[in-house]
Parts: sequence; structure tokens; C-alpha cells
Amino acid sequence: MYGKYGAMPEEAYTGLNFERRERIRRDAGRVERHARCPVKATNDGKLTPVWRNAFNGVLDAYLGEVPEEFTYNGKTYTPKGFADNVVKLKADDYVEFISGTDAPYYTRTTLMVPGQLGPATGIQRAGGGPHRHHRQRLARRLHRGLGRRCQRTHLHLGRTAWPLPPWPMPRSSPRPNADFFKSPQPEPVITAEMRQNAFDNYGTTDDHGMQLTGIAQDQNGTEWYVVKNSWGDSNDYKGYLYMSKPFVQYKTTAFMVNKKGVPNGVMKKLGM
Repeated sequence: MYGKYGAMPEEAYTGLNFERRERIRRDAGRVERHARCPVKATNDGKLTPVWRNAFNGVLDAYLGEVPEEFTYNGKTYTPKGFADNVVKLKADDYVEFISGTDAPYYTRTTLMVPGQLGPATGIQRAGGGPHRHHRQRLARRLHRGLGRRCQRTHLHLGRTAWPLPPWPMPRSSPRPNADFFKSPQPEPVITAEMRQNAFDNYGTTDDHGMQLTGIAQDQNGTEWYVVKNSWGDSNDYKGYLYMSKPFVQYKTTAFMVNKKGVPNGVMKKLGM
């Protein structure tokens, strides 16, 4: 979507046409679901020629019309121009990997997750290969960092460190006791079957995107991922948190990485 439509700063399009964000999300979602009904089920199996206008009209009424041009730092841009000249990231430079046991490794496949604002959708991802290779790709990318920007820090466990209990628990289980967050504890060895079972049972869902920015070592020398979150800087680590490698292995549905961080052998297997 970024490659197709471009981007713009939040100041140019807030998505807040009135009142509070929660009210807009609730009301727009309810109306949008009704607007989709003619699309999903019609008596003659045909769509009216104006259904798309009606659907977009609902979104524009609640979120505001998307500007075709806007001003940023004294210059006028289109969304595509802003992406090309300000953001300067090329969508084609990035690839997403998944790893499950329900499709052949190293093939393009569909990650069957429900869209956060719509019905179940299939997202085309690049098939990943055995899950143990995921950690190797992440480590390769973070260590190279494109080298210079990779953080390496030291960690003493705190409340915003996310480890796994000795055995993965279903969502209904109680949290591990507080000692688990005060000092390093044993964590499980993650297998492909464990990952797939958690995904199939909705123990792992496609909830939230984060950015892995570096690697930290705890007091035992064990490496953790430094993760940038999007919930503001009010937590213990000013917007960052630490995830253990088993946690990332177990709970990740997919990850995106620049192609420069993918080994050549993997790219060849994927035909890329």
C-alpha cells in the first residue's frame, strides 16, 4: 500500500474528522460493516455501479477526505512525492517472512489472519523456511544494522521485558509470578509445531507491529532483542522494551526486513 499510494505526515491527515478517536472508530466501524453488506451478498450476484462511492463516502465522512496535495516544511507534495522525496524508502526493497508447518517452506503463501479493521483476509507473504532460520536472519540484519545504527546495550530485567514461562501457556492462564520479571529464568526451546499450534489455537494472533532496533545482553550474557514500541515513552525504557529470543520466536507471525539483510542462498530459494 505504501508503494502504491505513498505516505503523508500525520499533520496532513489525522483521520480525526470530529470528536474522539474511539468514537470515530466505533461508529465508522459499525457503518462500514453495513456498507459492506451489499458487496458480500446480493440477490443477483452483481454489484451496483456506485457501491465503491458509497463505501468511500462512509470513510470520508468519519475520517475526512484524503488530501491530494499538502504542504510540509514549506514545500507542496503529493503522497507519492512525499514517499519518494522525504521518506525515501523503496517498498520493493523489503520482504516479509512467515514460518508455519501448513505450507511448503521457501514458497509464497498466504498468512491467514483476520484484518484488524475488516473481515478475514489473506496477506501475500514470502514463505519463510524453517523457523530456526528466522532468528538467523533477524540476527544477521541487526548485527549488520546496515551496521552503524544497531544498538547494543546491557539489560537488567525489568517490567518491560517480555520473556516466556518455562512452557508456553494459553491466553487464559495466569501471568507468571513476579520473580520471572526480576531475573533470568529458564525458557522453553521453541519448535515449529509449538508455533503452529499457538497460531491455530489463537494463542498467537496478528495484533501489533513493532520495530526491532538492536540487541541487549542481560546479567548472564544472554541476548535479548531491543524493541521500539508505538505506545509512547511512558514505560520504564522510554518507549522501548526487551523481548527474549524465545518470545520472539514463539509469538511472531511475520517480520519484514530489507533484502540486504537476507542471505543470498535464501533469496535464490525464493526466486528473488
